[in-house]
Amino acid sequence: MSKRKNQINAAALAIFVALFAWGIFELLVMRFDTGTMFPPYSSYRNDPLGTKALYASLDSLPEINATRYVNPLEKLTDAPAAQTVLLIGINTQQPNEAPSSFVKEIDAVAEKGGRIVLAFAPTEADFVMEESQKRRARRLTSANEPDEKESDQTPTPQVEMVSLMDYWGIGLDFEPLRFDGDGGIIAPDASAVSNSALPEIIAWHNGLHFDLVDDAWRPIYESRDEVVIAERDLGLGTLVFLGDSYYLTNESLAADRQSELLAWLIGDKSNVQFGEQHLGMQRNPGAAALMRRYGLESLIAGFLGLALLFAWRASASLAPRYSDTLPTNVGDMELGRDAHAGFSNLVRRSTPRGEVVEVCVNQWRQSVLPGLGRADANELSKALGETVQANKAAAPADAYRAVLNQLQERNVRTAYDRKS
Repeated sequence: MSKRKNQINAAALAIFVALFAWGIFELLVMRFDTGTMFPPYSSYRNDPLGTKALYASLDSLPEINATRYVNPLEKLTDAPAAQTVLLIGINTQQPNEAPSSFVKEIDAVAEKGGRIVLAFAPTEADFVMEESQKRRARRLTSANEPDEKESDQTPTPQVEMVSLMDYWGIGLDFEPLRFDGDGGIIAPDASAVSNSALPEIIAWHNGLHFDLVDDAWRPIYESRDEVVIAERDLGLGTLVFLGDSYYLTNESLAADRQSELLAWLIGDKSNVQFGEQHLGMQRNPGAAALMRRYGLESLIAGFLGLALLFAWRASASLAPRYSDTLPTNVGDMELGRDAHAGFSNLVRRSTPRGEVVEVCVNQWRQSVLPGLGRADANELSKALGETVQANKAAAPADAYRAVLNQLQERNVRTAYDRKS
């Protein structure tokens, strides 16, 4: 009864483990299907916060080649000149500053004729933090000796930053939107300024706006008397600042699609790149990628083959098993044999009975006698030979005793004498 109970428990445990593994697998598949494992505004994400719908739509057009850009921004200039680069969901942790390497790469792409779209995802807290940092900097500057504790807390910049106002003649500012009684955002209207091909009025969903200092900038849309979309020529290309990434997301394409605005953002370029590096989706080639690049797949296959051969050799010997070499009839087996017994049998089969003593004496004269260092070695060797010949017809035991007597008479100690 207990045996049957153990079997039932084992079956129940196996079913539970299988169901748990299936649930984990389904959870992982669901995350891959929805793309929630990727950051917001990623083109790999197909939930409302992603941009996969826009990527798939452009990729389906025969005249446009849409790709995802996951390489470092330092390699952005290696792409084709006639391209539109969409950098969607740019954070505003440092609203009016950017790394110098970033702005230089943007300049280099635009100089070749590319179109760069910087679509921001602002938060009010970033601008509040920026303002507090400015007030603190002014307070420290006005003081004769800055407080040592505050100076220690000032972070040391790790990357060279440049001012967008000084570099491109544009500044970012934030004015919070109003909320209704239910806690929802009251989206103000944004009106087209100078482009008749765009929708005259669209709803706007955040409070970011731009201060245009350089006359090269052209306001495209304004909301609450502030510029929210701006464009300027840069070399042979153009640079676009988009104050909100909403209209590029899957949610907007499903609920409030603005096709004319999207077509204007893409422009007339045949290559469209969706930047993923600034979202943390950077490609870091490892050993496998390097092996594929240099054609070392055959080397890996060879190592795998050697590993399989080693595993086979460790699990199954190439020689027959000992049990397979034993006789099938138990009566034919000889038990109790060791190496000494085997050697004795070999000597018995290969040496005739009457020549055993002569063979032993000859071996002793060749191997042992030279090491004794005796002056009468030749005489001793001759005497032993005569003793063997004299007892050749005798039994092996009698001939052996005669040889031992000869050695004792000449004071030669044998192994038998040393044991005794």
